[in-house]
Amino acid sequence: MTTDIEKVRSLFVWMGCQNFQSGSIPNGKEDSPLSYMSKVKKKTMSYAAFFVKICRAAGLKSVLIKGIAKSVVYDVGDPLEELQQLRNNWCAIHVNGDWRFVFPLWAYSAVEGRITDKYTLIEGGKMSRSKASPGSAVKKFNEFFFLTDPDVFVHFAFPDNPDWQLLTVPLTLDRYLEEPYFRQPYFENKLQVATLLPGVQKAKHGIVEIGMKSLIENWQGLLTYQLFFNNKKSTEVLPKKTQLSNFVLMDRCNSNWKFTVRFPIDGVYKLTINGGVPPKSNEWVCDFKLVCKTAIEDIPPLPCDTGAVGWGPSNNLEQYGLTAPSHTHGTILTKLRQYLYIGFTLTKKLFIRSELIGNKYKSSELDQYVDQRITNRELVVKVMVPEDGEFALRMYARETKKLPEENVINYLITTDDPAGPRTYRKENAFEKNLRKELVTLTQQTKDPDEMDKAIERFDKLALEDKGDLKKAKSRRDFLKIRKDLTDATVRRHYGTLDTAIKKARESKYEAKLKNTTKKAEEVRNEVYSTWIHEILEMKPSTVAELKTYKNPPSAIFDTMKAVYLLLGESANMIKTWEDIHSVLSTIGNDSLLQRIKTFQTSQLREHALEEAQKLTEQHDLPSIKSKSPAAGTFYVWVRDLVNMINDERSNPKRKKKRKEISTFSAKTTNSVYALKSIVPTTVYITRDNKVLVGGSGKGRKVIILINQNGNHEGVYEHDQPKKPIFDFAWRTICTRNGNIHVVDRKSGGGGRVVLLGQDGDIINTDTGDSEINKDITFTPTDIVTTPRDNVIVADPSPHTLHILNNAGLLMTYYKTNEINIVLPCSLAFTPKGQLYIGCQRPPGSTAKEAKLYAVTISGC
Repeated sequence: MTTDIEKVRSLFVWMGCQNFQSGSIPNGKEDSPLSYMSKVKKKTMSYAAFFVKICRAAGLKSVLIKGIAKSVVYDVGDPLEELQQLRNNWCAIHVNGDWRFVFPLWAYSAVEGRITDKYTLIEGGKMSRSKASPGSAVKKFNEFFFLTDPDVFVHFAFPDNPDWQLLTVPLTLDRYLEEPYFRQPYFENKLQVATLLPGVQKAKHGIVEIGMKSLIENWQGLLTYQLFFNNKKSTEVLPKKTQLSNFVLMDRCNSNWKFTVRFPIDGVYKLTINGGVPPKSNEWVCDFKLVCKTAIEDIPPLPCDTGAVGWGPSNNLEQYGLTAPSHTHGTILTKLRQYLYIGFTLTKKLFIRSELIGNKYKSSELDQYVDQRITNRELVVKVMVPEDGEFALRMYARETKKLPEENVINYLITTDDPAGPRTYRKENAFEKNLRKELVTLTQQTKDPDEMDKAIERFDKLALEDKGDLKKAKSRRDFLKIRKDLTDATVRRHYGTLDTAIKKARESKYEAKLKNTTKKAEEVRNEVYSTWIHEILEMKPSTVAELKTYKNPPSAIFDTMKAVYLLLGESANMIKTWEDIHSVLSTIGNDSLLQRIKTFQTSQLREHALEEAQKLTEQHDLPSIKSKSPAAGTFYVWVRDLVNMINDERSNPKRKKKRKEISTFSAKTTNSVYALKSIVPTTVYITRDNKVLVGGSGKGRKVIILINQNGNHEGVYEHDQPKKPIFDFAWRTICTRNGNIHVVDRKSGGGGRVVLLGQDGDIINTDTGDSEINKDITFTPTDIVTTPRDNVIVADPSPHTLHILNNAGLLMTYYKTNEINIVLPCSLAFTPKGQLYIGCQRPPGSTAKEAKLYAVTISGC
């Protein structure tokens, strides 16, 4: 053995093989291993102290650390004075240039069967009060506590000296006390409690909600729960007649869980979450202490006990042959006597049975309210509830009628708030003033942001809406639309004006905004009639005229080179007319007209401005127009843009901190979309008029979500600390469910489609189809959303369009070469649902132009 890791591993295994509990250990010489082992057996020396001794004897740096440790004696929420009774010690070992922890006692032994008599189990269909038992120590080899990482170990053991947490930012004692009681499987399965909830949760209006997810991509694990009632700490007694079989709603969405506990009586509870990957799917994960003082009166239990299946789709739903569920969460809000349609795609032949269950009904009485049909492997379940309240839709599947059916998915269908009815106490003076402030602002303010803040303060206190909150939200929405109109009018930006006018016309405030909208329309028409309309009204065929030149006059070459320099092209990429001819052939969002339409001066590079000026100064407009009318129009755009910026610089009083130029009006306005040190590579406008920008710069590769005020609502850059998500964010889109889909290109070739949730977590990664891309690398070039909120990805080399759902799962694919469409490269949907496909020129092709096709794809 020559390395530190080999030495410490050998000592760890050797010590674990010794029988300190029942074996016979003779007394050895002082300071010999036998003497230490004898002391451990007599409990005059700890396991940790012995391990430190033998490590030092082997030449390893090792330290004995003392502190408090959350052993099985600990109960979540125990105060410091009780935790101080759990004194323990462990080791820090220096290996491979770094310190790691070893906890020999927990690595070699465990306590099994320990139970407190504080709690009564109120889950699993019956009540059973726990009988106290100290448990028994058993010999058990546990690798988890060998060379444990500091950021994990600190949640188990808290040293007296915070330096021995080995963390850059040490955990405070208060935080250690407040945490949920995390167990080993929590870290092994990379689970994460949403928003770092404390371990003691106080109910609001009789409800506690706890979210949990796994950071492992496509985690195949399960979570379950047990709810306990604390007999000793609760002021009320749990009635024996109350069979509390199911008061926890476990809502699933793939690898995300939400546990909603609805308390029938006041008291102190404990929620134990179990889970893991089968066959270890019932491991103890963590505990929360729940305190309720506002129980909901007469709340009924959930319609049925779903067990480990829970409510909503799971990651293993596909194993049963059901994919692309139309409803991705376990709770569905509906209206009385209104049909609800729930859809799936079947990947194999299945026998499906659906049933509706209600607390007051026999299953047979509800058969008339549920129906299902399978057409071309599309399963649709039609459901209607007979009265207000909660009902369970349970679905069973089997491949043959000889096999037993399995419950594969459940939905809670409700006409009420899934969290249950709320009761409101009498408001205090502060809350009354807050309500009064909201009413006053609704009547007087003209600032939507001020209204937003007041509404947020009101919502945080969960005050009852007596009509004033509804009025406030309506007033805020009106003010926001009006502000968008007035801001767009001031900016004189055609696209912004068009969006604001459309939003106003489609809102319920159209009549009230009539005059403001009319003024905005007048400005929009005026902007359009300025110099930019000449470019916008150019037909593609006019631009195509430029592509007919094989060796154009220098005036045309210089003009078009100046245009592309201003648009951000590198001078090295447009050295020759062949280079310019190539970018002129680009279609879609990267086409020349589209790039000019969306151009802003914030994109402008200083050297590009200077070079463009030099190129255009060599020529005059009449001579250029005589050679090419199209080039003359572009020459005017370059000349006026250069002159305007130079004029602005020569008049400092006109200069503002952050500016953009609207290519529709040639006038500068304030811009809220400034980015520092990031060169944009992709831009996408979401349905709610936010901007998704992808780019890179100074080592960063990032997607940023920017609202209309310029605030960065989301920055998506790292999956793990300092581990970039993207190689090169090439294209990005956003589906209606808020998921962000990014085409990530790799520097060495190929790529993938990364799906990000709204919280920035990677939900899914698509690397193409296993058969289609077996020999041809998946190289996505464009991505679009469909009218049904699915996603289409262009993959040129295998002549394929990949169809994904909005959860990023591959549903199917189309081989475009089967309909004589080759090398599909760029995509665009019309409002009516027609798909345009732009294609690359095949290698060796003598055609002067690439192909553009209009197709209709059904079912997307």
